[in-house]
Amino acid sequence: MNYGEIMSLDRHRLMCGDATKREDVEKLIAGEKVDLVLTDPLYGMKVQDKNGAIGNSKVHRAKLRVFVLLKSRQYPLLIGDNSQEVARKHYEIIKDVTDKIIMWGGQYFAHFLPISGAWIFWNKRTGNNDFSDGELAWVSKGRKVKYYEHLWNGVCMAGSYALNARGIGKGGRARIHPTQKPA
Repeated sequence: MNYGEIMSLDRHRLMCGDATKREDVEKLIAGEKVDLVLTDPLYGMKVQDKNGAIGNSKVHRAKLRVFVLLKSRQYPLLIGDNSQEVARKHYEIIKDVTDKIIMWGGQYFAHFLPISGAWIFWNKRTGNNDFSDGELAWVSKGRKVKYYEHLWNGVCMAGSYALNARGIGKGGRARIHPTQKPA
């Protein structure tokens, strides 16, 4: 897929574009109503070193009480992960196309997101890892905090408690980038 191309997926559309560019978002939605934006922008944490590595991944498996040390993998660099500017630009565009937004990493963006009583807390059930034990999603509509529990540590997810020496989990799946989520 090339930059600017749009693929139709049943009732949905997927674009190779830039969510911080209003013209790309407008091209994607083509004047249609957007029901919901579910997004996970860069948090501005500078999670990678200059070579794309995310450090020694000490992966804790609470159920088995086993520690597996994986060599640090190198990933394509996450451009724009040195500040929250990318997320802010993205929010400024999406708030104009829908009033229903779920934005993961909301705790990093509280200084520019409107106050909301609705949040989602995801407990990753990892216990001891290099990153957070959970994540927060800011929700634009509603008044309740929702709690979600799902084992996840990059590639190890519920039902998969061991990784092989190359960091590949159950089903032969390797992590594609350091901030990916289970789907």
